Amino acid sequence: MIGAWTLLPRQEDVMTAASQALMLGIGVLVACFVAIYLLKFVEQMRGASAPSIERLTGVRSPTD
Repeated sequence: MIGAWTLLPRQEDVMTAASQALMLGIGVLVACFVAIYLLKFVEQMRGASAPSIERLTGVRSPTD
């Protein structure tokens, strides 16, 4: 006899909504830092012809 309990995932396989949201937030933060790092790297490699990260994000540098 197949009961309804066999269709549910095991308890150790279930992540709570809070832990899923936390992992998603961490992933978004890491992706943002990687994107900024890559933009700065490309800017440095291309020189002045590349758009600056400050102009792309609208953030002013402390020297302005």
